[in-house]
Amino acid sequence: MPTFFDFFKLVKYLDPLISLDIFANGGSKNIGGSLKTKNKKYWKNKVCDNLDSGFNALPSGGYSPSLRYPEYDWRPKDKRAMFWCLTDWMEINNRIGLNLDLKRLNDVAVVFRLFDYDCDFSADDDPKINGYSLRLIKE
Repeated sequence: MPTFFDFFKLVKYLDPLISLDIFANGGSKNIGGSLKTKNKKYWKNKVCDNLDSGFNALPSGGYSPSLRYPEYDWRPKDKRAMFWCLTDWMEINNRIGLNLDLKRLNDVAVVFRLFDYDCDFSADDDPKINGYSLRLIKE
């Protein structure tokens, strides 16, 4: 399973000017197209510039349980892709110094997101109970 820093290496390959600090504080605004599969049958809405990264992400959706709105537990498979990473926010904070509220982040994990409507690739925190994809990265 890739770490946060493995994903950063991939992003840095596609966007050599991005810093670790910028990536940790919001992701990359323009490399989503380079990570999505080129088959337009899967990613329909936003056409993004892309380099061939070999990543080829499919919009797999995910499971995010809700007590109030169970009808929305399953995220549509044609709108987004979300990938867990092995690194937790505590380690990222310790290595980069993000000044995060670590108490809030105890029961969450780092997830990377691609959406159908934009070209971003961003990190976020989601509850560990959610069901998202794992994506291996070849060195």
